[in-house]
Amino acid sequence: MERFKFTKTSLKTLASAGVAGRCSDQEVKELYFDTTVSGGQFFRLIKKFNGKKVTVKLGDFQTMTVEQARNAARDNLEKMRDGINPNEEKKAKRDNALNSFHYSDIFEAYRKNFV
Repeated sequence: MERFKFTKTSLKTLASAGVAGRCSDQEVKELYFDTTVSGGQFFRLIKKFNGKKVTVKLGDFQTMTVEQARNAARDNLEKMRDGINPNEEKKAKRDNALNSFHYSDIFEAYRKNFV
């Protein structure tokens, strides 16, 4: 695994090689850039948390700049230092959003507007 300072040009070169691999950033050592054979390019944060390896997908290379990835990694590292697992936090938000939808709410809105 290679470690170097992430720049847009160096990551584009790495991504265009078409080879699966992983490299890490010199500035934020837990920040990784993954490439897949099928062309996927992702920023990930990999760190041990409570004795287990935790991998947090931060975003893909097409929609996130290197600086945004570093900031997201630093934010997630801060959460981990505070004892919060970022993956569990995301899952809780997702579950909460799914559970917030109720058919009774739709019926109530229909009744208010059309009855």
